[in-house]
Amino acid sequence: MTPLIRQMAAALALAALAGCSSPVERIISVQMDPLRPDGSTWDILGGPPDPFIVVDGQSYRDHACEDSYKCSFRVKGRQLYRIEVKDRDNMMDQSAGKTWCLAGKSCRTKAATVRVSG
Repeated sequence: MTPLIRQMAAALALAALAGCSSPVERIISVQMDPLRPDGSTWDILGGPPDPFIVVDGQSYRDHACEDSYKCSFRVKGRQLYRIEVKDRDNMMDQSAGKTWCLAGKSCRTKAATVRVSG
């Protein structure tokens, strides 16, 4: 069994167990890369992004941090989170990618690192 398959099996086992527990408040911290996945700047004038997250289908767009590469969000959940990191813009939000992440771990999207508190 490869390390990736072992990690996915462990995550699925934890997710099954997590379904039995009550939601817990956690902090999800985001560190955006300096450039978008395609190599361009986040904002049209070259400024920093306005990061926000979508967690398990719930958007935190209204809690975006203005002109910052770092941002933190309080969320309720269990052990395993489906997280998309985005840059809020007036015309069209840009995605920094999606990841599954366990509580207490750091995970990577195409253009951001996320950390879920344990």
